[in-house]
Amino acid sequence: MPLIFKAINHYLMFVFGVVLLFSKPVLAAENLEFEWRTISKENVISKWTNTDRVNLGFTDSTLEVKIALNHEDPQNEVLILNPTYLDLIEVTVNFGDENWTESHKFGDKNTLPNEIDQVAGSYFLKLPPNTNQILIRVSSTSSINLKPIITTNARSELFKLKSTSLQTFVIAIMLGSALIGLVTFFATQSKISLSFAAYQFVWATLLGGIQSPLPFILFENILPFNDKIVSLGAIGAVITGSLCHATIFWQLLKSKILSYTMMASASIGLGLLITYLSGLEHLALKLNVTLLSIIPILIIGFILFHKSDGLERRVKHIYLILMISVIGTGLSGIGLGSIFNVTYIHALITTVLLGYILKVELQQNLEQAFAFERDLLIAQNNEIQTQKNLSESKAFIAMLAHEIKTPLTTLRFLISGSSNETRAEQQINSIENVLNQTLRASDLPKSDNPDERILVEPLAFKLWTKLNNEQANRSQINIKLSDNFEVFTSQFVLDIILTNLLSNAIKYSHPDKTIRLFGWKTKEQSIICISNFSPTLDSNELDQIFEKYWRSPDAKRSRGTGLGLWIVKELCERNNIQIEPKLTGKKFRISLTFSNKSKES
Repeated sequence: MPLIFKAINHYLMFVFGVVLLFSKPVLAAENLEFEWRTISKENVISKWTNTDRVNLGFTDSTLEVKIALNHEDPQNEVLILNPTYLDLIEVTVNFGDENWTESHKFGDKNTLPNEIDQVAGSYFLKLPPNTNQILIRVSSTSSINLKPIITTNARSELFKLKSTSLQTFVIAIMLGSALIGLVTFFATQSKISLSFAAYQFVWATLLGGIQSPLPFILFENILPFNDKIVSLGAIGAVITGSLCHATIFWQLLKSKILSYTMMASASIGLGLLITYLSGLEHLALKLNVTLLSIIPILIIGFILFHKSDGLERRVKHIYLILMISVIGTGLSGIGLGSIFNVTYIHALITTVLLGYILKVELQQNLEQAFAFERDLLIAQNNEIQTQKNLSESKAFIAMLAHEIKTPLTTLRFLISGSSNETRAEQQINSIENVLNQTLRASDLPKSDNPDERILVEPLAFKLWTKLNNEQANRSQINIKLSDNFEVFTSQFVLDIILTNLLSNAIKYSHPDKTIRLFGWKTKEQSIICISNFSPTLDSNELDQIFEKYWRSPDAKRSRGTGLGLWIVKELCERNNIQIEPKLTGKKFRISLTFSNKSKES
């Protein structure tokens, strides 16, 4: 990612330099005064008007331009036309007693006269010697924008060279930006990068339509007329631009309202594209310009009232500049300024500003990635230290237990045959039970096979018999389970859980009361319950019974560690077993709920 970040940084500096270069006038020429008028579809003819440029915006009328020449070099003059978005151009040149007339569609190279060169979106017509008047008729399904220039042949060649170089360079920048966006997307999975790439590619298509011949050979047979490509590119720019803005507003400005607004704008643009393809070209393009005028107003209005700081503030300032550029393009489209030059400059400004936002997003992602890796490393080090401390504690407890068990074995041998053997044996068993519980608490098992199919009834009888024989107060048990009652869990884990629960039930239950173990099944679960009469437990203590080392005050007269139920609770949580205690009067019950779905099935 740092390599991509540096590449984008240098690329933006390069594009900014091109903006400064392209904003300078290519051809120094005096303004050419001429007359123009319009002819509507109803054949309503306007009056002749003097001007040096005509930009009518969207109109169904035909434009007529009449130019009277004051010769600088009557033998070597060239007419230059920048007919952006025009469909039909008809040029009539009067010289001497003769008329010379040619007409052709803009972008249609098959009907282009030999006398006319088409370079970088401009037409170059070598005028006959001593031309005294030129009449131009133009019409368009898009906006009408025309500025004729009369210059010498030498100057026109310089104009061709500079225009071709700069405009081809701009399109290459657009394509390069799209490529950088795609590479960044595949490297970082950034949605902003993907939307930026799509936006830049559409801009390249639009500018490629203005610059004829189109550099995209792929489109020559599909879309033979460049004005179609320009129109589709203009609508496509609104769609992809809205999607790009929506992604930026969502991720960087955290604005759902503005993001949804841009998504709605993209949907409207898609509708306009369908309208254009269905044959309503003029309506679609007119509505597209309207939409293009509304978008910056919405964005600027939001930005002015949106409180922000840091990154969001930088993004806001960038969008203020960008939207002013959009407004400039829109104004040129309705008749103010040269849309040809403004469109190219706006494209470059868009590349610089959105590219900078992309750079900011990548920088933010990079910082977040570094922070995540740092936190992960700290967490791993803490985990290693915790495991080390835990291992040392386990080793110490195991060593201590071993040291205690050794003299217990000796004591058991020494008291063998004495009159107090039974009582002493009980005391030794009690000490060993404390040691075993402590060892178990220090190293709770992680089940290697959590999905064993276990028949509960024979396991419960086996554990009950063993525990009842080991303890002084013998109790009765009533096991009531359905035939072949089974659960899915670890045999080892269930053995520990039932051992502790049954041991507690025997230890703290009244000798005359029967302990009950019963269960039932539902479609999703199996439930096991163990209940016993508990005269010492109070309902206020129910929430404390699973705490480590906790023992009821009345139960402290009996031997125990306070670890049994804590071990049960820990094992249940680790093995996805629900455990629930309940006290009704003096009747205590613990329920265990198992899932009937094996992880292996």
